[in-house]
Amino acid sequence: MAAVALYDSAYDGLGVAPIQQNQYPSLTAGAQVNRKLILYNDEFVDSTVTATVEIRTGGTTRATGSRDYNLALGTHTVLPYSFQVPYVGGSTMDLVLTTRKGGVDKFAETKRFNVTGGTTGTSSTAVTLGDATFARRDGRPGRLGGDTWQIFSVNVGQREVLRLPLRGSGLAGPATASVYDLEGKLLCLLPAVVRENGSIVAHLTTDRAPLSQGRYVVRVKAGEADLMHVFSVVR
Repeated sequence: MAAVALYDSAYDGLGVAPIQQNQYPSLTAGAQVNRKLILYNDEFVDSTVTATVEIRTGGTTRATGSRDYNLALGTHTVLPYSFQVPYVGGSTMDLVLTTRKGGVDKFAETKRFNVTGGTTGTSSTAVTLGDATFARRDGRPGRLGGDTWQIFSVNVGQREVLRLPLRGSGLAGPATASVYDLEGKLLCLLPAVVRENGSIVAHLTTDRAPLSQGRYVVRVKAGEADLMHVFSVVR
């Protein structure tokens, strides 16, 4: 799977039949369609992702929509979107999904539909992309809360405690917290404890280089949860 990808969840649920057997799902000409996309940002740099949806028939663009999303590194989100099916009954319609980051194309995929119904009418030229709903890698609601997390000193010269306000269900111990720089270099892998209030506590010991003030990526694994997020060390 591409690191920065955009998928139509219902279409992918059809399996390989649309590709191997040309068994495309059907839509009705002129119908207003509401569907869901899943947008992934599994990279270590840049949380802004541009998602674009284009409707094509016979190589002609009939409708398009694009929107920027601020998506935490290593996470994905669910995006509602809607469009009107072109009046091309008896033909096919292509759904083209693309992503960009920093002006660079990251992903492109085409999904084909059969169109039933009439051929007379004027359809909307807009595809509407809705607000993002955060989803964890296991598909359950949750998030790593807060952009700035404080390093709390405990017994100076022996250890420091990194408190990560992880919120959401499905958390269980034991847990690990991996800390990376923004280039993706692993700096330390730490045992962590899941507290009853849902927070993650990890200990930075003196045998590891201390984290200087700046921005890092933390990846937390706890039970079924597998999350990454950019955070800032403030001293």
